[in-house]
Amino acid sequence: MAQSDMTAMTAVEYRETIDALGFTQGKAGRWVGVTPNSGRRWAYQGCPAWAAKMLRIALYLQSLGMTPHRIDDLIVQEQAMRARIKAGDRAIAALKQEASA
Repeated sequence: MAQSDMTAMTAVEYRETIDALGFTQGKAGRWVGVTPNSGRRWAYQGCPAWAAKMLRIALYLQSLGMTPHRIDDLIVQEQAMRARIKAGDRAIAALKQEASA
């Protein structure tokens, strides 16, 4: 990578990165949370720093043997765990309120 990890990607670097991840341009856009059109536009204009960071992290994790699909699975699991914790906190608060009544 010619640029610092903290900077945006050039169009060439973006295309090389998404190719290494096995993404189409549209899928890369969706994966980072924007429209497929943005993903395609970045292939010609480069992508912003925040998206470049996400893609570089995915590339690094892939080098450790983790696929982008596995990264998505971990994100979903983390969100589900946060929801369970929140539900547990609400249940504890309700029990405390019942006990004090």
